[in-house]
Amino acid sequence: MTVSEQDLSCPICFQRSSAPVLHPQLLQRVFEDLVGRDALKELSNLQEKDSDAHKNHIFKPIDEVTPGFRNQLQDVLQRLAEQLQDVNKSKMEFSAAVTHVEAQARLTERQIQDQFKRLHQFLEEEEQSRISALREEEQQKRRSL
Repeated sequence: MTVSEQDLSCPICFQRSSAPVLHPQLLQRVFEDLVGRDALKELSNLQEKDSDAHKNHIFKPIDEVTPGFRNQLQDVLQRLAEQLQDVNKSKMEFSAAVTHVEAQARLTERQIQDQFKRLHQFLEEEEQSRISALREEEQQKRRSL
């Protein structure tokens, strides 16, 4: 089978045609995923419409059927775009919340460090004061002896 013959074969039933084949089952699979099964009942293979298997089917020109699908696809795309906007908004809000929490943590850390520096300074001053008082007391006792 050559490449051109392969291009003219249905990917579902592998039947060869003189024109490119877009098999209804393939269309059905694509549209079922996008718009659901009920909306696809009107779509049929127009090349096979005269066969006995299709004599009780109602056929419509593809131009009449596709606008409905196009509208349904546009609705689906619009809903997906809105969902994407919602996700992006949530992502931004989450990012802002994370930034706020990080900033609060850094501020609290600085406050703790400042408090401990003041505490260390106070303790060093208190230590120096007590050592000075102890030495003063020691000198007074030496003088009195």
